[in-house]
Amino acid sequence: MSRKRRYPCSLCGTSCNSTCSSVECNKCKGWIHRFNTAASSTDVEILIDAARSEKLLMEIYDVQLPETEIENEQSHQNADDQVDPIALQVLSKYHPVIVETHAPICVTGDGNCLFRAVSLALYGTEEFHATLRLLCAIEMIENRPHYDYEHLLFVDHFNDPRLVFDKYDVLLKDVTKVGSFSGLMTVSAISAALNLPIQSYCPPTQAA
Repeated sequence: MSRKRRYPCSLCGTSCNSTCSSVECNKCKGWIHRFNTAASSTDVEILIDAARSEKLLMEIYDVQLPETEIENEQSHQNADDQVDPIALQVLSKYHPVIVETHAPICVTGDGNCLFRAVSLALYGTEEFHATLRLLCAIEMIENRPHYDYEHLLFVDHFNDPRLVFDKYDVLLKDVTKVGSFSGLMTVSAISAALNLPIQSYCPPTQAA
């Protein structure tokens, strides 16, 4: 992107005002309005197009994740990994069998904890969390009926009426923003994107 000036958006047709500019792409010479308003439903289509463009760029530049360090079903752990003492205490109390073969490891708590945890478990480092988030977004976009409960062809993999999920546009906006919340549907999506099973444990929220 290069120059800025007030000009109607080539995507939404909205004219910029005195506090809003648009940008011109050097490559396609198209003007794109920079929204200063709250997100709307049209943003979902923009996010979808952007994610698909990112997928194409990954294919063009042959962006690949490294080989995984998992050799069996035992959890991967480096000598430098720090065990989470609170999680260990909770698991030992409510699900002690899991700590016989696994250890809860700390990851950076910046809103990317799901993708950092997956990156650490698979590659021994948290650094690939952004790439994993992108793969998760692409999975949600390319297989929308599996993640949009309002879709006519929705596939309910959980089949549990107690579970409450966000609407598809909220899910998509969260998964495409670094540092945003990840829920159970996001766990399902990254599992599908990697074609690997992910087990998630939630301790009791109330005393028995």
